[in-house]
Amino acid sequence: MRHLVFLFPAMLASLVTLVGCGDSGGGGGGGDGGYGNLGGFGATGGAAGQAGAAGSGGLAGSGGLAGSGGLAGSGGLAGSGGLAGSGGQAGAGGSPPATITPGAADRFLLKGVVLTPTGPITGEVLVEGTDITCVAASCSSQSGATGATTIETNGVILPGLIDSHNHGLFNEFDEDDWNPGKLFSNHTQWNSTSEPRYGEVVDAKQYLESVSAGANVSCEMAKYAETKAIIAGTTSFLMAPGATERKCYASVARTIDTGFNDLPDDKMRVSISIPASATATSVCNDFTAGTTNRYVVHCGEGINESARKEFDNLTTVSGGCLAAPQTTVVHGTALGTPEFTIMAQNDMKLVWSPKSNVFLYGQTTDIPAAMAAGVKIIALAPDWALGGSVNMLDELRFADSWDNQHFGDVLTPERLFHMVTSDAAIALGIDQYVGTLEVGKRADITIIGGTIADPYGALLAAKPQTVRLVMLDGRVLYGDKALEAAGPATPGCEALDVCGVQKFLCIAENDTADKLNQTFAEVKSVLETELASYDTTVSPAGGPLSPIAPLTKCN
Repeated sequence: MRHLVFLFPAMLASLVTLVGCGDSGGGGGGGDGGYGNLGGFGATGGAAGQAGAAGSGGLAGSGGLAGSGGLAGSGGLAGSGGLAGSGGQAGAGGSPPATITPGAADRFLLKGVVLTPTGPITGEVLVEGTDITCVAASCSSQSGATGATTIETNGVILPGLIDSHNHGLFNEFDEDDWNPGKLFSNHTQWNSTSEPRYGEVVDAKQYLESVSAGANVSCEMAKYAETKAIIAGTTSFLMAPGATERKCYASVARTIDTGFNDLPDDKMRVSISIPASATATSVCNDFTAGTTNRYVVHCGEGINESARKEFDNLTTVSGGCLAAPQTTVVHGTALGTPEFTIMAQNDMKLVWSPKSNVFLYGQTTDIPAAMAAGVKIIALAPDWALGGSVNMLDELRFADSWDNQHFGDVLTPERLFHMVTSDAAIALGIDQYVGTLEVGKRADITIIGGTIADPYGALLAAKPQTVRLVMLDGRVLYGDKALEAAGPATPGCEALDVCGVQKFLCIAENDTADKLNQTFAEVKSVLETELASYDTTVSPAGGPLSPIAPLTKCN
């Protein structure tokens, strides 16, 4: 599930995660099944930690981002020590700001530390139209570089992050709207009946997105969730399992589990429950026909035997045809070495959402066991904003801290980078198009501060306010105010304050169809108005659900 790294006062004294599963499955090439009552996850909890996730080397100037000692004042993110100490990532002691020389609107020459598939280099990336046309120590001799808009990033150029598990239509809510205050053993233990406040959230969410009996603002819900992603450097977003697809899903981030993903095809099927035999047979027939190349399925979410048995069902239904390279397991929290061995033998993939797992169940997937068993592709994603990480950058920090405290530091910063880029692309079957900086791939690019000395560590330190530029299909969507000339001239960009830092955001498009021309200010206003109206009309038990959750948390 997905969310931000917080300190929850009455919880287990550390980082906490929340998982949210949405309506019934679906999305992409077709979806199947879902947890009852749109189930969400929630609980108190988090693992107490000693000494924090990192020592010196803070995020934004001496003293770290939010006071001495780290991310949330003294004490840091996970106990004493904190996530960020002295020495900034993008302030005093960090790399200088990016600069721009304006040129052609559809060609960009990016200079800096480039995270290539084989490692970091000091070099350049050339973007022409929607594609990457050069990745090298120098691209200046390429014909497309002549007259291109040139950006001296003074930072790190990396593939846009890929969120491989997020129930984004819930992301106008967060843990302030539902926090059950207890741990669960299985995802079946929370629902609208057992958790009435969660039921209120579900009712409000369904009202907001309903076309026939509600506000019909699913476009705004999707855009708000994807703006949360974009400002954190995330360009691809698995967002809408079970949702009715709309053209507006083509705006903002790449909604990869729908036909509006701006890719040549959509060969993904998504399910939030173990499929029945007929559905499994249908999926496997699609595998054979080549019309489905990934089946992304929630499995083993919880910590009891019932959750573990979901894997047995998944790998035996319809003759066991889903034990296949095309199957990607989301969560796998209850799985152990026997199950991971089967996954490895069949080249199955795994998506890990630690913060939500810990928030709901007090523990998370045994990643060292999965690695030892030979599971090669493990992606990382937040799940949703009802208690999981608010964005991918927060989820990266949570995963790194949990790994350091509980796994013996088996995940290097470089491995974590791959878990949110190239490995995430493979897990979703879209690695032909995105996930690495290579010639011929789509120009989905994120730029952060940092140097060649520790570029992967720079990613772990990055926050929305320190992300320098985000580009999708060669179109600049977000960045530092000083780089706004890189944004599209029409319909233009808008100013955005992110934790006191002035940024620009360009999500409106030159198309009036299905609200594609909306600005972020309009999106936010619509959601705030509709949710406030809902509160007035319904008076949800437990108090109002407005205002909508913030784009990010600045503490």
